[in-house]
Amino acid sequence: RMYYRATQWYKEISSKPLYQNFSAISKDGEVFTRELGTRISIQHYDNDSQFSIAGHGRYFQNDDGLFIGIFSANYIDASGASDLVLMTSEDGLNWGNFRTLYEDWHDPTVIIKDGQFVMYATYLQESQGVAVSRDGLNWPAEMTNVDFLNEEGDRLTEGEDGVADLGAFLTKDNEILIF
Repeated sequence: RMYYRATQWYKEISSKPLYQNFSAISKDGEVFTRELGTRISIQHYDNDSQFSIAGHGRYFQNDDGLFIGIFSANYIDASGASDLVLMTSEDGLNWGNFRTLYEDWHDPTVIIKDGQFVMYATYLQESQGVAVSRDGLNWPAEMTNVDFLNEEGDRLTEGEDGVADLGAFLTKDNEILIF
């Protein structure tokens, strides 16, 4: 199953795009068929909607078979930077139990390394952090700051050259590569 964000413009309702989150299924990992329904519905023009923006999601399953998603979200009544929000699902299609993990953090990436869930994220353009969880549900109260360095050893997080939209994967040698 692949989760993705699609943007539609509803100019008759609002000048902002609607960032809906959907899913698609594949048997071979190459050809995907869109699944019916919306995974996270964003109706920023509706005061009953929980989120005005939801994106950059990472989805995984823990050892108990529970589907977990962590994504960047802005609540309808909040201003400022996005927060990292955790949600769960029994079937991977219907999501709920939304709760804020970290305020003002965004762009998470989550990998499973040595039986633990490792998440990297950014705090505005100011810093980057890492958090580790044994079950994907329970995370430390705060992220631990980390620095990313270029080939010359210079910090990539200096000044206005912030690092964002992180991605990561685990190599066959069990090394984490972040991009």
